[in-house]
Amino acid sequence: MTYSSHDIENFALLLPLTQNARRVAQQFANEQPTPEKAEQVRLNTLAVWVVNDYLQMMNIPTDLSAGDSWNPHVRLCADVADLEVSGAGRLECRPLKKGQRSCYIPPEVWEERIGYMVVEIDDSLRSASLLGFVPTAATHELPVSQLQPPEDLIDCLSQLRQSGFGDI
Repeated sequence: MTYSSHDIENFALLLPLTQNARRVAQQFANEQPTPEKAEQVRLNTLAVWVVNDYLQMMNIPTDLSAGDSWNPHVRLCADVADLEVSGAGRLECRPLKKGQRSCYIPPEVWEERIGYMVVEIDDSLRSASLLGFVPTAATHELPVSQLQPPEDLIDCLSQLRQSGFGDI
């Protein structure tokens, strides 16, 4: 089920971005060769961090450092924002700036993902909203209007567990 922009505002899950998250995101950004790449890495890192926090609150085990987004070489060469969900696979956590109505999905993350969570990062970098989830993506642009509620990720992970994909 998808929902309208009005629904997104009502059902988006607002979470804080911790000082530690901002520190790590800045550290990763400082390693980049251009300001544009630094901003991409900063936002990707914050998106992954806040989704990790959400899944931890839901008692779903993750491995924050196992994804490509935590690998300095891959981070430099690719636009990745993946989070390893223990026993399930990699979840792509795509950042979105406030007011954007579509999210960029790079081709390098169209495969080998269990889904895509779109995260709106506040301009102050103090909070982020989980806007929604989709199980698949195969285009460069994902309209926010096509997102399912963030809670659908939990249902998807539960179905993966029931199908014997892994223990979550």
